[in-house]
Amino acid sequence: RRFLQACDGDVVRDGSSGAFSASFLSEHGARLCARADQSGRQIAITALSIETRSRTDGEPEPGKRALHQAARLINRVTRSEDIVARVASETFIVMMPATTEANAEKAGQRIRGVLENSVFRGGNGDLLYGIQVDIASCIRPEGLCIEESVALAMAVLRESASSRVSEVR
Repeated sequence: RRFLQACDGDVVRDGSSGAFSASFLSEHGARLCARADQSGRQIAITALSIETRSRTDGEPEPGKRALHQAARLINRVTRSEDIVARVASETFIVMMPATTEANAEKAGQRIRGVLENSVFRGGNGDLLYGIQVDIASCIRPEGLCIEESVALAMAVLRESASSRVSEVR
């Protein structure tokens, strides 16, 4: 009941993607982190950055429809106890309770495979898009709050993406 009161007035689902909102992740993630600390179980966090392949062609962005389709696919690939939240315009966080880092990386690769092998339609339904997904996984250190855990996952994602760019050069 206190949890629902804490979320009162906030949107539980992100309107553009259908994934949980960042405010919901903050409230519910705090509860999951506290429970994990009490039980000694790990929480793995995977950060996903989605980029459309059409940007270089100067075409319009895929918009809400493609983002919503991507979020639905992420939810279908993950387990029912995993939390999928949109934390930035094209960035999602997947919290996986009781999961090792190796299994989180496998789940991230599965998500990437599904998303990159799917075709997305733009807002008007005429344009087709492919997307590229960058992923990074980490284990939440015991005692770290949800906001710091998300920041850690985002830092790992940025580091992973920048090392990939320097490998290409």
